[in-house]
Amino acid sequence: MKKVFLSGPRVIRYAIMLLVPVFFLLHPWVAFSEEEPLEKALKTDDALEEELKYLQEETYVITPSKIPQRIEKAPGTIHVITDKQIRQMGARYLSEVVQTVPGWSVDQWFWGLPLFFVRGGCGTMSSRILFMMNSHQVNNVNLGTGIYSYANLDLENVKRIEFVNGPGSALYGSGAASGIINIITKEGEDVDGLQVTGRGGSFDTAEGSVLFGKTVKGLEVAAYLNYRNTEGFRGHVDQDQQGVLDERYGTHASLAPGNMKGDLYQWDAQLTLKYEGFKFDGKYIDKKRDYPFGWRPILDNMSNFYDKDYYLNLSYDVTPTEGLDLMVKAYRNQQKTGERTQMFPKGSLMMTPPPIGPMITSENRFYEGEMKN
Repeated sequence: MKKVFLSGPRVIRYAIMLLVPVFFLLHPWVAFSEEEPLEKALKTDDALEEELKYLQEETYVITPSKIPQRIEKAPGTIHVITDKQIRQMGARYLSEVVQTVPGWSVDQWFWGLPLFFVRGGCGTMSSRILFMMNSHQVNNVNLGTGIYSYANLDLENVKRIEFVNGPGSALYGSGAASGIINIITKEGEDVDGLQVTGRGGSFDTAEGSVLFGKTVKGLEVAAYLNYRNTEGFRGHVDQDQQGVLDERYGTHASLAPGNMKGDLYQWDAQLTLKYEGFKFDGKYIDKKRDYPFGWRPILDNMSNFYDKDYYLNLSYDVTPTEGLDLMVKAYRNQQKTGERTQMFPKGSLMMTPPPIGPMITSENRFYEGEMKN
């Protein structure tokens, strides 16, 4: 039989390793201060409990896989901006929130219209980014319609916004090649009352919104109405592209030096109803805006565009047995947009092909178009 001898220091080390756990098991009171009893230490603070509920709700997302799941288990990269964060950052419109999300950015054409980028990808008129309201697609990426109605969406009715970085085409089609923005609006239980908001500012800007939410005998109602009217930024332009051409060809067609024009008029309405598995969600946007420049970067006071979009969404969600969820959905989308942009102002040189050749325009020349989906 082999004998094992333990040196003095080693015996002491082993004794400490064995006695310390026993000490804590026999005397649990050592973990707490004498001034603070065990009952008080274990008592949950009401404010902390409410904060934990808020954090737990925030960590659930639906966009990456179309089913609710915790954000840490969601596939891909996703960022969530809540209504509380929106208020803290002072953002008023969607384009302002996008600029705070990692991997996302916003640029503008000289027309004043925003372009959303995610990880450097955008495409013409943000055609590679999918916009959704309550998980319902609201833009047509092939026609480029519906983009500008939601790019500067008012945020008073928004509960949270989910941003998915990277492609989501496997679930949502080719329009989600670069990323997804899913705007989740408030429901009746989130509002539980009436909220009226008004704003005013420079350039004769006026904006007002009404938000109502209530649950009556099982019927949950959420209604929202927003109105916005502004003259827009009146930036001064010393010289534009037409002014350079005037100097070269001896014409006098440019309106520069002068101020830009950017009037904006918009109505935004939404209604959500929920009753025993049935849900109706509808939204309407009517927007009219002046372009500060024409088709080219030349000062202009006659170019404009409009958007009239709406969707109606009716669904029925039922769970016939545990582990089986069924949903039936019927919807209608309509997007209608049109524009009138100046290409050649009166008195400018237009390079027409032979046999006519270069000519001085006797009237303003416009591009006019309309798309309906």
